[in-house]
Amino acid sequence: MVDIRAAYRRLDEWVGGFSRGTYAVFVACQSALGVLAVGAVLGEANYAFAMGFGGTKLVLTYLSDPNHREE
Repeated sequence: MVDIRAAYRRLDEWVGGFSRGTYAVFVACQSALGVLAVGAVLGEANYAFAMGFGGTKLVLTYLSDPNHREE
């Protein structure tokens, strides 16, 4: 369990260092791949929906900037 927490902490620090745009692209790509994976498991991978979902997630993540930390 300690290894999982350490890996999560390292990943969080790595992603926390991304710029606003890079973070938005990272989140959008992960979201689109997740939608494709679930679609493939359920038997109907819809590429247009995955790209639309990823694009929407990109715009919303960029505008809201959830990775911003007050320091």
